[in-house]
Amino acid sequence: MTIISKSKAIFVRLLYGAHGTLAVIVLATLTEVKWFWFAECLILVSLLETFVTLKVNKHAEWKWFLPSVFLYLLWIVPPIVLLEYYALDYRQYRLDMSDSKICYVDFNDRCASQQNVTDDETSNGVLTQKTYDEARHYSLIFQQTMMLVLIGGRWLGPKGALSRDQLSQLLLALTGMAADMLEFVTETVKLEETACNQLLVYIIMGIWAWSLLQFTLGLTATKQKKTRVVSSANSYNPITSIAACCETEMWALMISVIMQDGPYLTMRLYIMFTVNNFGQTMIFFTAKNGILFLLQVYRLYVVVIERRKAGKAGHLKRADDTEGVRFQVKEARTPTTHIDRPFL
Repeated sequence: MTIISKSKAIFVRLLYGAHGTLAVIVLATLTEVKWFWFAECLILVSLLETFVTLKVNKHAEWKWFLPSVFLYLLWIVPPIVLLEYYALDYRQYRLDMSDSKICYVDFNDRCASQQNVTDDETSNGVLTQKTYDEARHYSLIFQQTMMLVLIGGRWLGPKGALSRDQLSQLLLALTGMAADMLEFVTETVKLEETACNQLLVYIIMGIWAWSLLQFTLGLTATKQKKTRVVSSANSYNPITSIAACCETEMWALMISVIMQDGPYLTMRLYIMFTVNNFGQTMIFFTAKNGILFLLQVYRLYVVVIERRKAGKAGHLKRADDTEGVRFQVKEARTPTTHIDRPFL
């Protein structure tokens, strides 16, 4: 392991820790809840993870699972979710106090005067109208900067076993994923039909947090082709052939379908048909997720079919080679010999 790899690994973990600590400070300051400071215990866990990684892993990074990114998500996601939770609680309080029974996301003086709520009144002793706006503002900032930190940390950190070509493809994939994640959580939470619905907000934040776990996996990199020893089995097994195709591309597609596009599409369809939100933006992003979902399922089908065709072709080639070898052996065992006869 080179000094540069160690320096990169330490720098990226310091970046994760600084951003997570900043989120904890903002959350504890706005809400004045002291027990949030216990989240800083993750500093000790992060130091332990750094020591183990630098001591054990020669690449200064793990191949399939990134514990540093997982610890960073444990650090940054709870403050964002709690800020959204307190903002939701304040919106519900203002909805109960409102005569029009309209769920407001952005409050102004006119709305406040109509609802007969002063700026000093709070829903649960935590947020006022001023701190509510600040909570939503900081929540959006941390959501945006978190995506930049995740992508930048993967770029600036050690490549591990990845080549430069694999890393570039991985960063492009992560950028597209991050944009879709950010749009999903910001656009769906601020809808009038969902902003005051506690169950829907919880489900949206849960799906968003679930999709973020993709950043802890290293399965989206393109796997290099390697020379493999061909089996000399006499029969073609379709189950074994299908299982053998579950390499990096297959797993990456399955993870994207299960952890992002599938849940996003399901949630958007549920919002459209349960709360009757057929806005132009909702229809566009639902169609986009639907197209991506179908394309990924189609790609999975193509990968399986191509793998099965390659397996059958390899089996036929091995059978032909085996017959040729048997013929040569048989011919070698029946030579033409000269027999000397005695002279009469």
